[in-house]
Amino acid sequence: MASVNSIRIGLYVMLWLFAAVLLGLSAARIHYTLHIPPGDPLNGGNDFFDPIVAELIATSALTLLWVPWVIHVITRTYDYGLVSTFLSETLGLFTLFVLWLVGAAIATANWGNLAWCRIYLPCRVLTALVAFAWMGFIVVFVLLIVSLMFSIANRAFRQPLHGRYDPRLSYGGPSYRSSRA
Repeated sequence: MASVNSIRIGLYVMLWLFAAVLLGLSAARIHYTLHIPPGDPLNGGNDFFDPIVAELIATSALTLLWVPWVIHVITRTYDYGLVSTFLSETLGLFTLFVLWLVGAAIATANWGNLAWCRIYLPCRVLTALVAFAWMGFIVVFVLLIVSLMFSIANRAFRQPLHGRYDPRLSYGGPSYRSSRA
């Protein structure tokens, strides 16, 4: 059976991949709207800016930076103080939760029904953008729930994120807990 840490790492890897795809789709959308080709009927052929796409770029970029840090902390046995505790992971995941939710919800409100224009590449990009925004949100939500449940069950909010609670073991020094009864 898989451990909680291996499940968390798998979910973080999946989140990183979704964020990378979303960043690429968002960049393609921004490029398209700021450089509308001549004769394109969108917005009367005038360039424009989608603020929600900028939010999705910021969200995916923050996620791309956050995920390697958390995976590093989970897989290593070093403690970096408060920033490497379950509390910091929960706060970081909550922040990402809000960002992903806002981005996915507004993108869905703006481009929720694009079935009529799927023959055009910009519509397919928007459809994929909305789908990856929701998939990223779902993974962040699952990670937040798993982390909260583990932290509450083990009273581990102030404990190291890697799950090894003996500070002497975390730094590679000798452990005195296991030698005494």
